[in-house]
Amino acid sequence: MREWVFGIILVGAAAAGVYFVPFRAGGGDAAYAMSMGDARKLLGAADLRRGQEPFGKLDVLVTSPSEDVVRYEAKGSFAALDCRAKFDPVGDNGINVTTSCKRNAMDGASAKAITDMTDIAFAEYVASVLGQRPFNEGLVQAQTMGAVVKQMPAMQHEALKMQREMADLEAREAARSASGHSDADWGADHQAYDYAPDASEDGGW
Repeated sequence: MREWVFGIILVGAAAAGVYFVPFRAGGGDAAYAMSMGDARKLLGAADLRRGQEPFGKLDVLVTSPSEDVVRYEAKGSFAALDCRAKFDPVGDNGINVTTSCKRNAMDGASAKAITDMTDIAFAEYVASVLGQRPFNEGLVQAQTMGAVVKQMPAMQHEALKMQREMADLEAREAARSASGHSDADWGADHQAYDYAPDASEDGGW
């Protein structure tokens, strides 16, 4: 199917991750009393909240690769974000929506928290546009706090591990300095023992 391009708009986000757990609005009943075409038009024409969640100041290309999907490709110097809203028809004139995002990969608990935070913000953005209501900052902040708290034990473990590794590195450097053998000294010593034959030795061959 021909891809619809709604346009490129300057907007933005943070960094990190993999596919988020999809957020689904609706369940068995229709979440929104509209057709998929109406939903595409609303999302295609909506304000992308420049400088705010979920995209911040990234450049965003909004397209419709199929009649049941609206895609947001957001790119910047340090981040790339690919989010989608997928529609499922319910009855004659209703839809449910599933949102998901993909980000440039990062490892660790902090990345997982950022992944969850971005998905939360995107799900609320889609819900606010289709529900034709203001973006609920309070709801996003509360859910974001929950995502951070969920990852806090793992984040603390990673921070302590990094702290131990830095302490071990500093201890090794201190021991090397105390023994009088820094990397620079080793290079100088090594150069002093380089073998270079003199003219008399060349003549022996």
